[in-house]
Amino acid sequence: MCTKRMRHSTRAFLFQAGFWRRSVSLLLRYAHAGNHGAILLRSAIAAPKLGVHIRPMPIFSTALALFLFLAAGGLSAAERVAVFDFEMIDANSDAASLGSRPEEAQRLKAAATRLREALVRSGKFEMADLTPVEPSARAFSLSACNGCDGALARKVDAVISITGSVQKVQDVPRAMAVFVRDVETGKLLASKSVDIREDTDDAWKGAVDELAATCVLPLNFEDN
Repeated sequence: MCTKRMRHSTRAFLFQAGFWRRSVSLLLRYAHAGNHGAILLRSAIAAPKLGVHIRPMPIFSTALALFLFLAAGGLSAAERVAVFDFEMIDANSDAASLGSRPEEAQRLKAAATRLREALVRSGKFEMADLTPVEPSARAFSLSACNGCDGALARKVDAVISITGSVQKVQDVPRAMAVFVRDVETGKLLASKSVDIREDTDDAWKGAVDELAATCVLPLNFEDN
């Protein structure tokens, strides 16, 4: 089960208000036709309520509304997210690492890469470039630093931070988990752990896909 917490988004109102979409369409149509006169807001809003008088809106006001709309990130602006490389946690010692063996290190890095690709394909997220903070991320145990990943994510202008870990029991990987955090508030938005049924590439890929599909992608930031 994916544990989720609500996150407030200042773009929720802009996304829900159909006025913005209609204003953009109407403004472009008038501009194409070469009409620089007043644009009636009445023609941009379908079926107004009875008794409500809508006054004409000058083209300047509509252009201003368009500017504010674009500045807010558009109708479906992607969330800038920092997905850090996954860590291996040894259940016997609670120590975290980027892999004690070459094959472990490769699978941990591949897991983070696969999650990034899934998020980008969804269109809901864009990836932050972690190059400037990679040395610091490797120096910390992100799985046990009480949210220090948020500070690193902030340095690369991300609004969401995602860390992942694989728990190893008796030298065998048993479970994979992800943690989604709001960079601004530091609050945990969602987290989930799934079993790794076999210590194979396909089993690891399946665990990543399950976490993406059931925990990260369902998050709707526009409604939160």
